[in-house]
Amino acid sequence: PHLFTGHPLLARSYAAIVAAALEDLVANPDDRLDPATPVYVDELGAGTGRLAFHLLRLLEERHLPIPVVYVLSDLPRENVAFFAAHPQLAPFIERGALDIAQFDVLVDEELLLECSGVRLAPGGRANPMIVIANYVFDVLPQDLFRSDGGSLSEEFVSFAIESGDRSPGSPGFLDRLRVGVDV
Repeated sequence: PHLFTGHPLLARSYAAIVAAALEDLVANPDDRLDPATPVYVDELGAGTGRLAFHLLRLLEERHLPIPVVYVLSDLPRENVAFFAAHPQLAPFIERGALDIAQFDVLVDEELLLECSGVRLAPGGRANPMIVIANYVFDVLPQDLFRSDGGSLSEEFVSFAIESGDRSPGSPGFLDRLRVGVDV
């Protein structure tokens, strides 16, 4: 999946979305935007940083209407250390266009940026934040509830293989996979 989730074509789409969001923020006179303060773009669960590398290059090519700081955040300390030491990310860090943070989306309520020391917390910054959750939702626990006749009940999803080889790469695996919902 990393070939798609970190692909330059996907980065191009995200760059267009980020640029359009920034243009909308600047153009809306009702927003209280501080043009001297950067807008932070946080990529949750950034993995290897490959998407960020492509996206940073594309954002630098655009004439953005407000400064942007891209934040690579992830839970494993090893990933955060990898970002900090990566030679292709180093120029972005040196220019202040990139910062890094360790962040647990299930627990943490703020980001402490390791390069700048900036703390990003709810209500703590003048400008809004843009968050990219490209590849993080599939690793988070999910809840499933059903409303029936005014009552709410929790449901549980189960997976079963009908027969044969149970390894995900085996021929016909997806055809034999059955999904069930238990109340």
